[in-house]
Amino acid sequence: MKHVGDEGAAATSLALRLRRQAEEQLRITGEDMRHMSASQIRRLVYELQLTQLELQLQNEELQRAQADLEKAHSRYQYLYDYAPVGYLTVGPDGVILEANLTAAIMLHTEREQLVRTILTRLVATDARDALYLHLQHVASEADPQSFDICIPQASEPPLWLRLETVAERGARGVVTQYRMVMSDITARKQAEATQQQLMQQLLEVQENERRHLARELHDEAMQSLTALQMNLDLLGDEHPTLLSPLTRSMGLVDDLVEQIRTLSLELRPLILDELGLGPALEWYCQRQVPKLGLQAHYTCDPALPRPNATVETTYFRIVQEAVTNVAKHARTSEIWINLHRKAATLYLTIRDQGVGFDLQNYRRRAAQGGGVGLRGMMERMQVIGGRLDIRSTPGRGTEIHVQVTLPPREI
Repeated sequence: MKHVGDEGAAATSLALRLRRQAEEQLRITGEDMRHMSASQIRRLVYELQLTQLELQLQNEELQRAQADLEKAHSRYQYLYDYAPVGYLTVGPDGVILEANLTAAIMLHTEREQLVRTILTRLVATDARDALYLHLQHVASEADPQSFDICIPQASEPPLWLRLETVAERGARGVVTQYRMVMSDITARKQAEATQQQLMQQLLEVQENERRHLARELHDEAMQSLTALQMNLDLLGDEHPTLLSPLTRSMGLVDDLVEQIRTLSLELRPLILDELGLGPALEWYCQRQVPKLGLQAHYTCDPALPRPNATVETTYFRIVQEAVTNVAKHARTSEIWINLHRKAATLYLTIRDQGVGFDLQNYRRRAAQGGGVGLRGMMERMQVIGGRLDIRSTPGRGTEIHVQVTLPPREI
């Protein structure tokens, strides 16, 4: 940074140099003066006085402009430093070049210490690669790009920031620096975490209630109906004349038994709790899917380890919802379901070759409260911290890709 004294000396030197140049250009020799008349000399003096006055006026105007510029700079500096969002200027090497006071306050760091710091050192270790990829993506795009980063704090909950980043380019389109706008989204992230916990508790209550009802139907209602069948058989043996109406009644009881069995399995198949996700999906594809008019092609990794009950339930419910959607809307007779694990990630793919649908129209309907089935799938995946991607094109079928990273103890 230059000192004020150095700038003043430079300005004085420049003024003297300009004065010498002016004197050289306007120098009038004694020989020139002897050839001038009195009126010419008076005219020359007048012109010089007029020029001097014009220079004085220009100098005053420049001083006023300089004062206005300094005021505007002061206002800009105030707005920049105390803006409600943080501003960072980052070099192409990831080093912070400039920061406003709001950014320093957000990051709990003195601005002097923040400048010249490598940006990736501020974020959690496991997020550094993602931040680097974000900058790479920004460098390839013209529009600002968003990215959420987590800043660890020693004695407080982690700080979450939303970055809006745009690249500035120099000659030949080479990135010279990145401009970043930082917004504190910690409160929103905490609210989302709370909502996720509430959603998980709600889903657990629903599944527990489903499990209870399924067992009640299986153990109580089925036993009563079995006893009723036995009584009808005895009554038919004792009163042969009633055999015909009793036979019809027994047929109705058989239908009711089948309906209750189906309802119990739909509420909560016992095989899911007893044998796990893989066998439960195999049973579902072989026994239940054909009842909807579909043929299911199911594949699963052999000896797939069991994930936790929440993940198993989530994946099973997603398959149920997807099969129902295909049966109702896809206008096809086949569906492909694959369950496999790669490293620590459990993958589920559901695919059909039906009529497909327009994803943009679906998103618009979902924003207006439609698309309950697919939205329910996404909410379930949010609860377990997984990811669900839907790919569909009209006339070319639909694919649903589900994945979640399992904790080490379940690998």
